[in-house]
Amino acid sequence: MYKVLVVEDEERIRKGLVYLVDWMALGCIVVGEAANGREGAA
Repeated sequence: MYKVLVVEDEERIRKGLVYLVDWMALGCIVVGEAANGREGAA
């Protein structure tokens, strides 16, 4: 299973990606979200 960190500066799009994509069907699990690359790398 892959672990996914969703990084997107627009909150609505980021939340949509997290909740609307069937991550389990893709063999993934969302482990976090970040608003930008710097936040995602921390």
